[in-house]
Amino acid sequence: MSVPPTAPCRLHSVYVNGAPFPPPPLSSQTPGAPAPAPPSPPLRTTDAHLLSLLQRSKASSPTNTIGSLLEASAGLVQRLQATGCYEQAVAELQPVELKDKTTARGQARLDLRLKERNWYRLHVGGGFKGGGAEAASPFGSSSSSSASSSLFSGASVPTVQFESSATFFNLTGTCSKTGFEYAVDQAGTPSLAAFHSLPDVSTTETPTSLTLNAFTDHAKRPSQRFDTSSSTLQARVRHGAQSVVEQGPYTELTAFLASRDTLPHMSPKVPFGALSSPETISSLGPSVSTGLTATVSTNGAFLDRPFVPTLGADASSTLTLAGPPGSEGHLKSTSAVSLHAPLSLLAPAPLLPPPLRSLLSSLSLHANASLGLLQPLSFAGLCSGAAHPADRFPPNAGLKGFTNIGPRAAKGDYLGGTLSAAGCLSLSAPFPGKDVSARALAFVSAGSLSDLADLSASSLPVQRVSAGVGIAVPTPVGRAEITFSRPLRKGEGDATQWMQLGLSLNVGG
Repeated sequence: MSVPPTAPCRLHSVYVNGAPFPPPPLSSQTPGAPAPAPPSPPLRTTDAHLLSLLQRSKASSPTNTIGSLLEASAGLVQRLQATGCYEQAVAELQPVELKDKTTARGQARLDLRLKERNWYRLHVGGGFKGGGAEAASPFGSSSSSSASSSLFSGASVPTVQFESSATFFNLTGTCSKTGFEYAVDQAGTPSLAAFHSLPDVSTTETPTSLTLNAFTDHAKRPSQRFDTSSSTLQARVRHGAQSVVEQGPYTELTAFLASRDTLPHMSPKVPFGALSSPETISSLGPSVSTGLTATVSTNGAFLDRPFVPTLGADASSTLTLAGPPGSEGHLKSTSAVSLHAPLSLLAPAPLLPPPLRSLLSSLSLHANASLGLLQPLSFAGLCSGAAHPADRFPPNAGLKGFTNIGPRAAKGDYLGGTLSAAGCLSLSAPFPGKDVSARALAFVSAGSLSDLADLSASSLPVQRVSAGVGIAVPTPVGRAEITFSRPLRKGEGDATQWMQLGLSLNVGG
């Protein structure tokens, strides 16, 4: 006879890899009795950390039912897998057998089977570096584990680089991860990175991670005619979903300290002659940026699928405040929202003939919008009070059909902007073939990039408009896109491109 999910059920005992948990102390063992067998295979994770995870899962609550105990067990497994330190994590509820071979009513035993990953992972080979310039995707912003500083959400063209990295798992017994990476891009520019992450430092039911990052980077901006070399320290706390696989909301707070040197492009023919415009050169040079970045994201929690959705809504917002003791001061915000719905939900299905009803059920309508604002702050003269070129929204933000837009200097440099806006309306259908998750799409997109200081009632930013078709394919790490678009309206000096390839990378943790 099956037991209803609402039947009371108390957790009697826990076994980890066949051994009782927590193990009984030596003082409580009967003299001469054999010691209990250790877990097989043995674990690097400490008993104290496992016990804290069990307590936070609420599996030991005295008011549990069969249903809530199953839910707590599933949550514990998800929490263990989210750390990235386990190849396998399985939890099963077993009946409790008494000495007289009968089964105890209202009690259950939790059996945990854990297989940890190897303590190290080495990688030597090729990899991808995000292009930074992202194209406004008809599907809106992808659920991503890290906040993007790009003007528009969508797919970017990553660059290939040589990578060598070492990652160490669970060395402290608390599911920590420590890693080091050395990479060289196509131009021969090296970069270094190191991180230490504690995936679960929360004392509540919701996971909270702490990550410390240190890295160097070299960003080239040919359209703006300057390069930026930076060294950055970050401390990041993330509460909620720890990876894009979870498709759950999260909040994130990052403190940063960055030392950067921004250099103009020099003329190969004129000694000490700069190709950059005076407007750009006047803002370049060494600088220090310190501040906080806060991010809130639904992270695909309300989407039917994370990368190429057909139903649901998604939203994210990021706010950065930079100021003293750094030399740069500003308030920068980026927000994005996307809506997705099958056409069958928007039409009176009972009134339609079956063939048309079937066609509408395969078509989906997508709408998304994004907005970015950058307001320089002087903090009573402690900071420069002007927007640093590297902090402005880049001109190659990737509005479909365009490669560079926005304000320009007299010498032709693209200056970027402090106000960005974009929107896209599209219709998608399953792409013919075996992979039903791939979608063919037709879209119309619009956007602008300008300066807040130049706005007035009589001077509104020039709206760029484009239309096109494309294909979007979900991959294990994000969404791959190819689009063909034609600009319908553009501004003076805009650079256009009729075909664009993109890969929206989404990496958890």
